[in-house]
Amino acid sequence: MKISNLIRRFGKTSPPQKAESKPRNRNPFRERRDLCKQRCALWRELGREPGRGRRVAVLVTPWMSTAVPLFSIECALMLAHRGDHVTILWDPCDVTGNIPNKKHIADLEEIFPELPEWIELIDVSQFSAEENAADAERSRAIVHENAIRWTKGESTVAEFFQSHPEAELETQRHIAKIRNLLSAQRYDWMLIPGGIFGVSAVYVSVVQDLGLAFSTYDSGPGRLRLARNGIAAHLGELVHAFQKLSSEIDEGERRRLIKAGREELAARTEARDKRGFQVAAASNRNIPCDILMPLNIRWDSAALSRQRLFQSVDAFISSVLAWLETRPGVHICIRQHPVERKAHLRGSDDFSATVAKFPALADRVRWISAAEETSTYDLLRNAKVVLPHTSTVGIEAAFLGKPAIISTKAYYQDFSFVWKAETVEQFFALIDDALAGKLVVSDAARDEAGLVYYLTQKCSMIDASFTPDNDEYFEWAKIPPRELWARPEVADFRDALLTDELFTILRHRHQ
Repeated sequence: MKISNLIRRFGKTSPPQKAESKPRNRNPFRERRDLCKQRCALWRELGREPGRGRRVAVLVTPWMSTAVPLFSIECALMLAHRGDHVTILWDPCDVTGNIPNKKHIADLEEIFPELPEWIELIDVSQFSAEENAADAERSRAIVHENAIRWTKGESTVAEFFQSHPEAELETQRHIAKIRNLLSAQRYDWMLIPGGIFGVSAVYVSVVQDLGLAFSTYDSGPGRLRLARNGIAAHLGELVHAFQKLSSEIDEGERRRLIKAGREELAARTEARDKRGFQVAAASNRNIPCDILMPLNIRWDSAALSRQRLFQSVDAFISSVLAWLETRPGVHICIRQHPVERKAHLRGSDDFSATVAKFPALADRVRWISAAEETSTYDLLRNAKVVLPHTSTVGIEAAFLGKPAIISTKAYYQDFSFVWKAETVEQFFALIDDALAGKLVVSDAARDEAGLVYYLTQKCSMIDASFTPDNDEYFEWAKIPPRELWARPEVADFRDALLTDELFTILRHRHQ
């Protein structure tokens, strides 16, 4: 469907003239929209380079009133300028509460008539499909994780389902609709924001089913990730990046990169890393801690859709503590993610209340709150085994020679430096083996963990203001397109969009 065919629907109309007008309050969302319209004009002036023949789709969807759809449009403009045959899939469907302000749908639609004529647009809301019963379980999983994201925890999921009673059925229909659309179009590659939140989860689910190539991006203020054929927040290209890197480097380079990983771990241990997660530096305290359970921020994208052996984090903690009641003398420390000390990142779950349900454990279980000035690395040094959800501490444990046992879909679950339990029974048997000293992290496995740590901490993102963050959009959207995309800090993201190169490997080559 050509953009010219949609101008009537998306076109602007002149408001009636008024003798006097009252001053309006500033509307930052519309200011960002207007900047995007200006950028469309700038890209049109640059023209289109000779065609490369690649058919590309870019998902544009409202995203919690942020600049995410504008960032996706910017990427579409760049790809089209460089010769790709680009189609914007405009999806204004609100199946999981991802559009709190419905006025933003019309605001975003005002951009589309300004797009260069060499970009096509498909309005997904104009299509329909009947739900497929086979998608019911998948639909519920998508809505469930979005409910956690929306309510910031597991304990409040029921409230979300009560306020969105049609969400599951609407998501089923949306899966069917997108499957029909993408099956007919068969794009060579697709760019999807997120991949977990809102309708983006539907697109990732469908493109994976159809075997289509895709990339997702994820961001926060000052940082941007990209992953090919995986979810960026889950470091979805890590396994392939590790294989690629291992095939390209010699032993000398390998040792150098492992050393770089060790230096990054030292910075974290001393609480001087740029992420600033830890409340305090490690102090070599002796803390009774046979088992360390480092928790993630449950509603963060990195921890969503990662359950495998246990249905929830609450069930995970409860099961381990119930097992611990049969293991006298064994101590466990459960570490709330230190970043949850910040109010805007704090989840709604109170897992300390879960711990309190096991009074018989008394002083053998210790809940360490986010604000407590205890370093995770003191706990790790004292631990005999680590039970992560998807925490980076699982890699750090192996790097330091500590066994980590995985019960989730952690992004490092298939590497040799961890023990991946296939059943709940095996999970607890492995813990027994670890406590008995039977699980030994080999030198080769420690080196593998070091190389993976280097990739995840040094090569998985760019540190730049080129992100969908609302404030940062105001900064970079004023930079001429050619100048912006030529900047060194943007180059790896650009080249990963334009080629089959893995973003992580491009970042490595420029370290």
